[in-house]
Amino acid sequence: MCRRMSGAGCGIPLLHVPCGDVEAMLPSAVAAGQGGMKMPIFITQGRYTREAVKGMITRPEDRADAASRLFAKGGGRLLSYYVTFGDYDFLLIGEAPSETQMAAIVLAAASSGGVTGLRTNLAMSSIEAKGAFAAAGDLASGFRSAGGAS
Repeated sequence: MCRRMSGAGCGIPLLHVPCGDVEAMLPSAVAAGQGGMKMPIFITQGRYTREAVKGMITRPEDRADAASRLFAKGGGRLLSYYVTFGDYDFLLIGEAPSETQMAAIVLAAASSGGVTGLRTNLAMSSIEAKGAFAAAGDLASGFRSAGGAS
């Protein structure tokens, strides 16, 4: 049953996406994107509005199709779409050519009025994270903490 029936989003708990190895969940995270170039991976969570839930009950639909078309129109690709339990109603994983294009995709979805509380994060593979940690090691030696001794 819906826990929040306000206009801010319904929060209908439906399905939990299990956590695990990011690369196992995102096999294309290391694959080439459109045009042979690897695109950044983004994870977006959001809630459906009360009106959207009512509409989907009246006329059930697979929202992954609509999200996939929106990503394609923005030059990206939807990798996964889940309906989720908890604070968010859905989680999608997609790739887009840039942060600007991903912002445009999210803004276009938000402008429909059917979703709210959108939260998007840039994701990186464990290989990319290893590179970031290695680079941080090189940078950290010359960095002084605020208020720290020189």
